[in-house]
Amino acid sequence: MKLNLFLPERVHTLIFAASLGLAILPARVEAFPAPQWMQGGHSARISGIACSPNGTMIASSSDDGTVKLWSANGTLLRTLTAQSCPLTAVAWSPDGSKIAVGTYYGGYYNGAAGMGLTYLWQATGGWTNTISLMSTSTNFWGKVTALAFSADSTKLASGSESGSNIVNLVANSSVVATCPAYNTWVEPSAVTSVAFSSRGLMASGCEDS
Repeated sequence: MKLNLFLPERVHTLIFAASLGLAILPARVEAFPAPQWMQGGHSARISGIACSPNGTMIASSSDDGTVKLWSANGTLLRTLTAQSCPLTAVAWSPDGSKIAVGTYYGGYYNGAAGMGLTYLWQATGGWTNTISLMSTSTNFWGKVTALAFSADSTKLASGSESGSNIVNLVANSSVVATCPAYNTWVEPSAVTSVAFSSRGLMASGCEDS
């Protein structure tokens, strides 16, 4: 899969989107811009994109089970391997020191395979130096579909396909809050997105069917 970066000279505000590749687009487009750079690297679909808070790096997660870190000019800096299963979401902490990714399945609960794992990596000396796997937590309620850090980087929210929202403390992975998504007449709806406000409020989007 390839990554594409679009950067018009006159536009400084950027938005980011991902599907089979990475595209970096201006918030106001007068004419469709030419790619600034395009890079391959993942062997399967790109499932998520996150930018470092200082704007110098891009993280891409993929169905190939890896997270790749790219410089803003398209240079591949690092590859982080979670496991052989697809990665489904990626988030960069606001303090820039942590990256979280969600998976489609993995882990065990009461001897049975769990449906989702969240990996949390930490780089205390920068992402081109030593990177350590800080924690791995199991989402017992299904595939991880969305991730978001709180503004102070102390909490991590994850949404799942089965309709659960879980908030963990980053420091020790302990669960501090759980909340179901909208409950239809059949079952809870799959969570599609989560986000924190600067004041600590958490928002969650879900399907309605």
